[in-house]
Amino acid sequence: LPTALDLTDLRAQLEAVVANGAVVQREFGGPTSYLLEAAPYLDELGARKGVVLTFIDTSETRRAQAELAEGAQRLRASEH
Repeated sequence: LPTALDLTDLRAQLEAVVANGAVVQREFGGPTSYLLEAAPYLDELGARKGVVLTFIDTSETRRAQAELAEGAQRLRASEH
């Protein structure tokens, strides 16, 4: 699929999720920020059968964090 996200090592990470069952999270920055979570897909017996991918748009959270950091910096500067 065409994408602007850097997914160069995604296949290896997904294979690791299937192999060891660990959940993997990755953040992608840019004009739009995403959190990618890869979790094992389990069958009814609990055997790992694949991977569930979730992409969460974290752009608003990132903007709010940046604004909060800028406000804290301005407050510190005004106290001196």
